[in-house]
Amino acid sequence: MHAPSFDKSPLDQTTSERIARAWDRGIADSYPARSLVRAGVVQYHPLRGGIYYRREPVKYIILHSTETGIPVSAVNVIEGWSSMGRRHPGAQYVVDRDGTIYQAVDPDLATVHVNIFKTLPGINNDNSIGIEMNHTGRQNYPQAQREAVNKLLAYLQQRYQVENANVITHRYAQQGDHTDPVNFDLDGFLAYNRQFQRRALAYKVKGLEQDVKTWKAPEPAASTILQPHPVQVEAREPVEKKIENVEKVKVIPLRPVEEAVRTAPSGSGLELKGPIEVDPSSASDLNQKENFEVDGPGATAGGESSEPAKTKVMPESRPEPDSKAETKPESKLSSPAQHHAPVHSAPPVKTAPLINQSVRKEPVKAVSNPAPKQVAAEAPVKVSKPPAKKTIFQRMRAYLKENFQ
Repeated sequence: MHAPSFDKSPLDQTTSERIARAWDRGIADSYPARSLVRAGVVQYHPLRGGIYYRREPVKYIILHSTETGIPVSAVNVIEGWSSMGRRHPGAQYVVDRDGTIYQAVDPDLATVHVNIFKTLPGINNDNSIGIEMNHTGRQNYPQAQREAVNKLLAYLQQRYQVENANVITHRYAQQGDHTDPVNFDLDGFLAYNRQFQRRALAYKVKGLEQDVKTWKAPEPAASTILQPHPVQVEAREPVEKKIENVEKVKVIPLRPVEEAVRTAPSGSGLELKGPIEVDPSSASDLNQKENFEVDGPGATAGGESSEPAKTKVMPESRPEPDSKAETKPESKLSSPAQHHAPVHSAPPVKTAPLINQSVRKEPVKAVSNPAPKQVAAEAPVKVSKPPAKKTIFQRMRAYLKENFQ
């Protein structure tokens, strides 16, 4: 597999300077590796073959030295790897002695820079990135080269979140098989790198504080989404059209209920269940056969009264009147015209006192109609229960007692 192509056109000067400044301060981890190439911070010389996609996230960063036998440039090193066949060795970065960094493969991709059959468990090409330092024999590592490796290491650690303990050498990953990087002071280099990363962290905090002070809310771009939309009002149907299956109920007012006047049943004795009004002529007919005594407030000696008198209930021991006296006055009292008069009708011109069914044994005398004021103050008539019907034996005893004593 060859390295995927990407846009290598240089960025504008302002952007390139911003990326270069962030790179020097160790805070360029927010930029991808392709942007570093376009900004001129890192040079690009592609590796041909020996490249594949990662199957694990990046966990280790392994430091190498080229050890070519004779001093050669970084470009020659990359070309030498590409001429070794399909599974040739190679690393993602090669740092020349003058401090120039060459990217052979994007660090998101994997290359064969360690022998997986000889490395420690857990270390392989899928989860590691290789950095080759151009070095031969007894050569030292110039300050420019060390500084470039320091910045590259800080960038990769922050970009892929690699811990300090996982920055290792090739001789550590393949113990007993490789010795590179040769004559390299790893402990001193890592101590310097940690100081550099602490300074980079301080730059980040300071930059955040400055951003907070100068930050302004961006103005929303003109968009049809932010503009008000016309309100669509749905046409609502009248309520009468919606209620189609509901029948209209016509409310009819109830008629006033009038209390019917209770009448005496025909063919039997007067068994009225309420007071009735009797005119003077009927009262005179009743007095022909029966004697009634009117007693109450306003009664006179002759039986006349200026006020409606209350009927006096006689005791049950009094003898009953003859059978003839019971039948004659019934014709007028049972008249339908008089019995079916409405309760709330105006009183007649002349009225007789109210007669209760329990006091039909005494005569009733007609009285003149009381004054209107007295009628309004008329006291209600107390109705008592009718006496119990006497047996034949009691009636004979009463008859003998009346005629033979």
